[in-house]
Amino acid sequence: MAGRAVLVRKTEVVPIECVVRGYLAGSGWKEYQESGKVCGVRLPAGLRESDRLPEPIFTPATKAEIGDHDENISFDEKGRSVFSQDKSGIYNLYMTSPIDSTEGYVTNVTGGAFMPDLSEKGSLLYSLYDKGKYSIAMLERPFNIDDDYIGYGKDYHQNNKEFSPPIVQQDDTEAISYKDQFPNMFILPKVMFDYGTLKPGLYFSSSEIINRLSLFGGASINKLNDVDLFFVFDFKRFYPTIFFETYYLTRNTSDKSMYQGAYPIKDDIKFRLVQFRSGLKLPLYGSQLEVALTRQWYRAFIQEEIMTNEYGRLDAGAAYDYFRGWSMSGAWSIDMRKRTLDKTINPSAGYTVNANIDLEKNDFIEGLNFSESGTLLESFKNNNLGRFQLRGSYHYELPWKKRWTLSLSGQLGWISNNNVDSFFHFYLGGMPGLKGYPFYSIQGTKSSLLDLTFRVPIFMERHYKLNWIILQNSTLGLVMQAGDAWTDNMDIKKSIGIQWRLNGFSFFNFPTAIEVEYHQPVDNFEREINDETIKYGENGRTYVKVLFDF
Repeated sequence: MAGRAVLVRKTEVVPIECVVRGYLAGSGWKEYQESGKVCGVRLPAGLRESDRLPEPIFTPATKAEIGDHDENISFDEKGRSVFSQDKSGIYNLYMTSPIDSTEGYVTNVTGGAFMPDLSEKGSLLYSLYDKGKYSIAMLERPFNIDDDYIGYGKDYHQNNKEFSPPIVQQDDTEAISYKDQFPNMFILPKVMFDYGTLKPGLYFSSSEIINRLSLFGGASINKLNDVDLFFVFDFKRFYPTIFFETYYLTRNTSDKSMYQGAYPIKDDIKFRLVQFRSGLKLPLYGSQLEVALTRQWYRAFIQEEIMTNEYGRLDAGAAYDYFRGWSMSGAWSIDMRKRTLDKTINPSAGYTVNANIDLEKNDFIEGLNFSESGTLLESFKNNNLGRFQLRGSYHYELPWKKRWTLSLSGQLGWISNNNVDSFFHFYLGGMPGLKGYPFYSIQGTKSSLLDLTFRVPIFMERHYKLNWIILQNSTLGLVMQAGDAWTDNMDIKKSIGIQWRLNGFSFFNFPTAIEVEYHQPVDNFEREINDETIKYGENGRTYVKVLFDF
């Protein structure tokens, strides 16, 4: 092996980027507009963006972790530079001088020191975090502190014993066990439109101080007495996380018909869904694995009113289960999108993958019979199945234009039993699918969808204040979709739309995401439903969403 061995030595990364600027652009242009300087180097007045500088200047910057922003390093007239780093375990200010080759910390705070700015005369201005708040601090004459005098240094206690003697004897103070502490319940009102009706309600949430327990729920009701209730509980004290979810939903509707062409019939129908879901969440190499067991059932309540000439009004009522089911599921998800402040509104790099497998035991109603005693009995049909779903997305920022992005998303679905009732099918219309078509218009035991979205920023990382609303990011997007849900033969349908997004905060604290979309279907098709021909694809659809996030 002679001549093939290499001796290497591990080195320590210096998180500094050496930047030589010949043109006034990027963060340098932004800093020049504010102060007439770049990294403390004063430039001639009247320069424009992308102008060539009289001579190249050296403007280094710190190299931040992924998702954070690099920070320019300031210089004074002596050539000294100052930047913030956490080599000691706490972010403090570090100063170097190429003239006399000195270097070292200039602050030793316990909270943190950030965003330094050196004047030409050598005074230092920076942001100080102390006692739970930020303030602006200044050092008139900064000087280097030896590393051994900085917290977490190997000889810190020895060199500072006259100020802070080390603990040499074991503390025999009795420890007090930590008890779960919950802050006050957080309540946020919500308003939604559900099938043309206004449905007001509220969200409520609370999380244990160190996030060992959390709960989240909501409730809403409309004038039809349609009720939405849900509750989600996460127990994070042990590994893995244990979760429990429950949902209670009701829907009310009325139907009018004629009996034998002569007697009017009015049916008041109420549907009720109850679902319980519990399982485990396990972090797995940057992804998350989830296993769950679900129990759910639907129940129908019918109140029938018949007007006759002979008997006047006749009333009858019935209640029955039309679906009972169990399912065992496993899900795996990974999110490798670049960490940016606008990650959700306009993801620029990375990908996501979500895979889900369900094994379902479903009893679905086939008919109603009467027992010998006259009671109503349900007749159920087995609709057992296996369900597989795969979703993914890839995001790319166009290199010639900052924050112009392309997002390619897709999903596949497959149900093992082609003979199951349409109740269990994939539905590919509406907001979660082909947005140019109604939700129930496209269905089947197999599904496929491809989505290509091009987004252009309107404004990014801003702080526009409108009374109790703070606006941060906004984008305009063009959306092109193609896909279908089918059982026997696939028939690709297409849709094109425009999308506007806006996010920020409301009431100074609550994340707020607003989305308005209009989608126009490209293809027309027909379906036969209850001996009636329904045409789809002739009209566009508009969606308005106000949520916490996208």
